[in-house]
Amino acid sequence: MHSHTEGTEKPCLLLHGGPGMDGSYFFPYLHPLSKTLRLHGLDLRGSGKSLHLSERPHTMQKIIADIRTFITANNLEDCILLGHSFGGFAALEYALAYPTDISRLIIVASAAHQGFIRDCTKNARRFPKVMMAQREFAESEKTSEHLKQLCLESLPLYFSPGFEQTATDLLNDIQFGGEVYSDIQKHYLSTFDLRKKLETISQQSLVIAAEHDLVLPPKYSEELASLLPNAHYTLMENTAHFPFVEAPEKFCTLIENWMKK
Repeated sequence: MHSHTEGTEKPCLLLHGGPGMDGSYFFPYLHPLSKTLRLHGLDLRGSGKSLHLSERPHTMQKIIADIRTFITANNLEDCILLGHSFGGFAALEYALAYPTDISRLIIVASAAHQGFIRDCTKNARRFPKVMMAQREFAESEKTSEHLKQLCLESLPLYFSPGFEQTATDLLNDIQFGGEVYSDIQKHYLSTFDLRKKLETISQQSLVIAAEHDLVLPPKYSEELASLLPNAHYTLMENTAHFPFVEAPEKFCTLIENWMKK
């Protein structure tokens, strides 16, 4: 599994969203955290420079197994997991499967169950171009290029007005994985629900929501935080689904202050 790595101190694994995006999108936005953390922006299987991990179907179980292999191979036990969006689902699944491997959890713009899909679909209807892009993707062969075009046409869902160029540049730098996106949609998201399991996660957890998130609205992060025994919830105002892109200094300071507690 490929990793975009910065820093030299306590290991922190960064799990990206999508699925089918890659770990490059955390940088340079999380660079200030590299002063105190060794950041590993993983490319999850079938994405980025981990496209060679292509055995299908891609499943959450395989993703968790890949993360476990990376942690043990690099002696990264007692690490922090930071998961964004779908990466948050993976971080929670990993904490449930291998609780002794991790010391803390940071869950960003995420959820504990698939109910968010209903809200995301409703919000997408506000943007005719987004709806058209979703229909075209559904009728396509769902290749990596098709997924990239879908994301580029869906900017109003993911980013606040004024961030169009930043978002376009970020997405153009990603090596998308269309197959893993399709497989996870089919085999995982339709039944995704961790609500009854989260009480067993004892690690200190930071749950960050974005005020104007149209993909995973704040109520899902707030609910998630209420289900984790040792969670601190915070809402980042005036940001959308990628709060660390739109307000990187505030995001990094938030994590730094939480780590000191």
